[in-house]
Amino acid sequence: MDGDLAGAMADYEQALKYAHDLGSREDTMQVHVRLSGLAVRLGDFEAAKLHVQAAKDQMAGQPRLTERAMLADGVLAIALWFGGERDAARSTCAELRARVTVAASGSLVHEHVVALVRSITGFVAAQSGDMSTAMVDLQVAYPAAVSTRDMPILAAVGVCTAALAQALGRAEAAAVMLGAAAKVRGSDDLTDPPVAWLTDTLRQTLGGRFAEKYAEGKGLALPRAVAALSPARLRSAGGLR
Repeated sequence: MDGDLAGAMADYEQALKYAHDLGSREDTMQVHVRLSGLAVRLGDFEAAKLHVQAAKDQMAGQPRLTERAMLADGVLAIALWFGGERDAARSTCAELRARVTVAASGSLVHEHVVALVRSITGFVAAQSGDMSTAMVDLQVAYPAAVSTRDMPILAAVGVCTAALAQALGRAEAAAVMLGAAAKVRGSDDLTDPPVAWLTDTLRQTLGGRFAEKYAEGKGLALPRAVAALSPARLRSAGGLR
């Protein structure tokens, strides 16, 4: 994102008005989910929770929107975590794990949902100290993201995998992964809460080495950057190669 969060919020609020005027429940739901994500980036976690609830209200009685509800709850989990409601975030993630299974559907939409939701549950698990659960989550999220061929989604999974590396004490590997995620995304994304938090944390840990390792990851050729985001890299003692 270009950083103009206030402008983006205004645009989506106008889109929300149009969706309401047209009576489109699905469009209204999608805009509320977008607004919840923007509110998280702005640090307005209460607004984020309200938008998630509004989105889910639009989905009531619409079974075909079940997977969209999982995406909304993924945003909710991040809002809860960064808003300091850690137990509620963990509870939301536990419920999401129970609802998302790779075998439930072979559709492209489902793979997007698996990738995004299991990356978020992996992030929360890693930051809660549950490394084994985080690894399982991310080992599900990564191949799902690769299968979508959607680079921003793959980058989001990579950021959460970098967070696992940081939680494991592998700060340099985390910085390389964070840079590789930026390469895959096509830009930095410092308004994203996990990216901002991880960047600050790694700078404190690594000092000047953070910029070096981040640049190393960002300088990878795209296929190598994609490979560098695999959680399997964290199983070896040798780090990212």
